Formats: sequence, C-alpha cells, structure tokens
Amino acid sequence: MADKDFKTIDEQIEILRSRGLSIEEEAEAKDFLLRNNYCRVSGWPTKPT
Repeated sequence: MADKDFKTIDEQIEILRSRGLSIEEEAEAKDFLLRNNYCRVSGWPTKPT
C-alpha cells in the first residue's frame, strides 16, 4: 500500500466538497473531523472491528 500524505482538516473539507459533499457549517464539520476518522466520512472500505 502506498503511503499517503497527511491532510489538514481544511484540506479534508476541501476534498469532501470536491467529491460533492455539501457542508453548510464549516466549524461543525471541522469539529466532526477532529473527532472522527476521515475514512469513516468518505465511505472508504475498512475492516470491521
């Protein structure tokens, strides 16, 4: 698996927006991303825990 570069919260929000996610409250989105894994939000397949 290739290494991926670290993305800031702002960069993650821009990626999500570029993929069609509507974000009305940016402060809430930042708080959510600080508490949750980006993969959970993006729908990236992960192994079940």
